[in-house]
Amino acid sequence: MTDPDPVDIHQLLADSSLGDPISRQIQDHAPDTLSTTLRTHTPTQPRENTDVDRVKLPGKFSSSETSSPFPPGSLPARLNPVLRQQLLSLGGIRHYPHGEILMREAEPYDEVILILDGFVKITAIGEENRLAFLVIRSRGDVLGEISAMEQDTHTGTATAAGPVVGRAMSAVAFRSFVEQNPPAAFAVAEMVAKKLRDSIRHRVEHVDGPVRGRLARVLIELATLWGRPAARGVQLAVGLSQPELAALVAADERSVNRALAELRSMGVVDVGYRRVALLDLAGLERIAFGHPNDKDSLSPDRT
Repeated sequence: MTDPDPVDIHQLLADSSLGDPISRQIQDHAPDTLSTTLRTHTPTQPRENTDVDRVKLPGKFSSSETSSPFPPGSLPARLNPVLRQQLLSLGGIRHYPHGEILMREAEPYDEVILILDGFVKITAIGEENRLAFLVIRSRGDVLGEISAMEQDTHTGTATAAGPVVGRAMSAVAFRSFVEQNPPAAFAVAEMVAKKLRDSIRHRVEHVDGPVRGRLARVLIELATLWGRPAARGVQLAVGLSQPELAALVAADERSVNRALAELRSMGVVDVGYRRVALLDLAGLERIAFGHPNDKDSLSPDRT
């Protein structure tokens, strides 16, 4: 049996429903946003372990790669066990302390990083040198894949938000892996399509309406994706500053500070230094989606 011909990822994207002009606009930091599970009150639970989720790997692989399945929809989860093992054999394990920059905006592409553990903030510099906070990436997410395929500079800066473990591989090795394995090429195309779809949804849902409602929607999304049970409600696992929250909802910092104060006075959130806890998800949903001025159900005097 002969090996299949290598796949041209650019042609694959051009032939897909995305179309080549649109595919070139896809950024490797396009934000993951509200999904059909947005109204769920608890973080998404990992699916049951199966042979498709995890395979027995040689001892050279990190425990971060074998201890739990990768999240559904991530590139490793989209690959069959053989291709997943090939992907996890590229490059090597790296540990990034809090605050370390994994990739920097406008710098030449040189490597691709698969996040194994921890959280990474993706930011960019927008108009008038204002910070644009784009998205949070976590286990199973890939950084720099579009830059590697386009052989272009990075469009965002990736910074470790707490300790991060990743598998770093050269851009050349990643590109070769994708081109020589058609199923991997299709998996990457699916992942890129999802990023584009989520980016469009983010533009619609996070920049429309009053700041308080937009902030409430962002907080619900963050809690759905990266919330953890706390003594009171659900706390975000990733520390976010108020300027970063402002960038997420496309508002100025003063407006976000005022909206946070209003939400706190209503008793639906509690805030501290780089800490946000959601105390009343049902109340926050009413603000986000339906009845932001319902004084009976959400009194500003509530504690």
